[in-house]
Amino acid sequence: MSTLKQGKERRYYLDWLRIVATLLLIPYHSALIFKPHVIYSYYLENSTTHPGFEFFIRFVNQWFMPLFFFIAGAAAKYSLDSRSKQEYCLERLKRLLIPCIFGLFVLLPPIGYFTFLNHHQNVKISFLQYYPLFFKIDYKHINGFTGTFTPGHLWFILYLIGFSFILIPFFDYLKTSNGQNLIKAITSLSHQPKVIIFLYVIPLTLARMTCLVYYNPIYYFLFFILGYLFIFNQQIEIIIERNNTIALSLVLILTIFLSFLDISEFHLIYKFTFLNVLIQLLLSLNSFCWLIVLLNFARQYLNWSNPFIVYFNEASYPIYIVHMNFIIPIGFYAVQWDINIIFKFMLITCTSFLIILIFYESMKRFNLMRFLFGMKFKI
Repeated sequence: MSTLKQGKERRYYLDWLRIVATLLLIPYHSALIFKPHVIYSYYLENSTTHPGFEFFIRFVNQWFMPLFFFIAGAAAKYSLDSRSKQEYCLERLKRLLIPCIFGLFVLLPPIGYFTFLNHHQNVKISFLQYYPLFFKIDYKHINGFTGTFTPGHLWFILYLIGFSFILIPFFDYLKTSNGQNLIKAITSLSHQPKVIIFLYVIPLTLARMTCLVYYNPIYYFLFFILGYLFIFNQQIEIIIERNNTIALSLVLILTIFLSFLDISEFHLIYKFTFLNVLIQLLLSLNSFCWLIVLLNFARQYLNWSNPFIVYFNEASYPIYIVHMNFIIPIGFYAVQWDINIIFKFMLITCTSFLIILIFYESMKRFNLMRFLFGMKFKI
């Protein structure tokens, strides 16, 4: 979520992808209120659901978080290029750790409060009474979908903190002769048949099989590394460009297939059966192909700037941090209204987006708030 290079070398298309993905979080988390929840509950659940929201969620899940982590890895490379290791570590702490701590103690408890009220409708409790209850950890419900403690959507920032520091030795290794030989071995795939590039799907599949949870750290770690290598060596970008046609073909086939397939049960089953391995392989392949297609499309059509991208380059990170603080309270009251489900969804999405922008415009004027939200001070 850091700056993606200044000056003439800036890859504006990565900015576009990050901004669009961030703004998509608002309709995405709003839609979750209106889809059926079989295995998990959710912060809020409307009394009626619609299959269209289920389809939308399945579609977005196929590429959403891999893209976020890929761009974060690219941003880490740019951050290291412009700083010493000590400055890089300090920048990561300021930009990631401070907002995370602020979020855990200030932003997440209100979300938990409205969730608690929604799932315990017979219990009358004030926010001040609930606040200490939020910090009682129930490991069986760490997702917080019943009002218990949870890192919530800040799990992404927690992962970035870990990835950023764990990879420092790897970053140093890539600068050595052995590291350069490793890069040459990887980029030599560009001279082989195009299908070989998808061998990267093998470690992705193994990661999914060894840690079958939605917030899979090993799986997302690999996308983070790929994002770093994408900036580190231009041959990686060339390889991705050359494989666009086959990636697009696979995306069209796999997205349709996986969007109509209920794969929720495969996220929590530790069984190396043929069917389970096949599903994990297809999921990994589809996510990787989506990444290739999105990068090539954006590079070709979105590698330019305008006032929109200038504004949301700074706004996207605070929007990510705070968006659930408006979706959940607005949704809490909206689900109680006897109105059309599509209108409810549009109401929550549009109202949340508007209030989030108003909040951002207000908070960005104060350096204390900018510090708490990981932004640079305004001079």
